[in-house]
Amino acid sequence: MRYWIQKSNTKSLEARTFDYRQERARLEQAEYDEDVSAWYLHFARLRDSLLPSKAKTNAIVEPFTLDDDEYLGEEVTALYDENSHIFMVQRNKFSLGHSGLEEYLNLIWDNEEEQIFLRPIYATDTVKRARERDTYRRISVRFADLDTKDFKEESKSPIKRFVDELKNYGAVNGEITLTIGYSREKELDAQTVVDSIDDLIDNRGLVSKVEISAKNEDTDIEIIDLFDEVAHSYGYFDIPKRSTLVHDELFYQMGEIYKDSRIRIIGYLN
Repeated sequence: MRYWIQKSNTKSLEARTFDYRQERARLEQAEYDEDVSAWYLHFARLRDSLLPSKAKTNAIVEPFTLDDDEYLGEEVTALYDENSHIFMVQRNKFSLGHSGLEEYLNLIWDNEEEQIFLRPIYATDTVKRARERDTYRRISVRFADLDTKDFKEESKSPIKRFVDELKNYGAVNGEITLTIGYSREKELDAQTVVDSIDDLIDNRGLVSKVEISAKNEDTDIEIIDLFDEVAHSYGYFDIPKRSTLVHDELFYQMGEIYKDSRIRIIGYLN
């Protein structure tokens, strides 16, 4: 990535703009931050399709138009630690995702003999975190290959009975979701959820996905993907109306989050 950044920074803004899935994408800037000891990278997807309309309180809605050289900029921010080779990306559903960034990196690199891959860093402490929550709000389980495998007889939770009922339908795949709805006072029975987690781990071959929404007394609700959780953290911002999220603020908070999370993430790698 160091060499990729060096190559990118020698190009003009226009020269590092590439066609991307009927639109365009580019690196806006790449700067090194001495305090975090990491690179900050600012990407944008340049969108000129499916444009919104604009409205006034005293006028009807009218189309939102762009000049020939104008686009809607869907931005995404990334942090790169060149010592640990960790690439931290802000999720933005309208901009470049994991595969889009990977595609753009290779467009800049432009080497048929070398391919750049972004490998996910999977959390290895999800079972421990899921079993040690104070309050459970939701558990969602997706089953697969129900017609080829049997649930183990030793079961502490109602999960086996759910599987048996799904099999009665002749189903190959199935999904169950248990939730407290919108209530803030109610919660799922903690011991039953923990027992279910243990049973699902013992029957991993039957399960394709498990998501648990839970919290501790002093934390916000966390969504835990029991088997396939990519390492992540949350950042919270107050964005005034009629304004956008300033990327300097994103850079700063991502750096603070990364400094707090770096040891944990390196532990996942080890």
